[in-house]
Amino acid sequence: MNQLNKEMMQDLRSFTSEFITQLRISTPVDTGYARSRYTNVYGNKMLGTGGTIPLVKNDAPYAAVLDGRSDRGFISSQAPKGIVEPAFKRTRKK
Repeated sequence: MNQLNKEMMQDLRSFTSEFITQLRISTPVDTGYARSRYTNVYGNKMLGTGGTIPLVKNDAPYAAVLDGRSDRGFISSQAPKGIVEPAFKRTRKK
């Protein structure tokens, strides 16, 4: 079981790394700030301990607007299909 957990954690680390790459590719660039603010928050949390495991964070204040998830209804004309969902789909295909 320990070996299986190690392999799953390695797979999750690989997925998270590729997901961040895809997020950066999908993020529109004006100044490059939002693209540079993706960080891996997964760390090495153990799988199977319950709860959700956050993978990625972007602390740019307008990241939600770029992704089309603003609570004010704003949608980015630079990324009308969003950022997270397309990046996630591309990562899953790899």
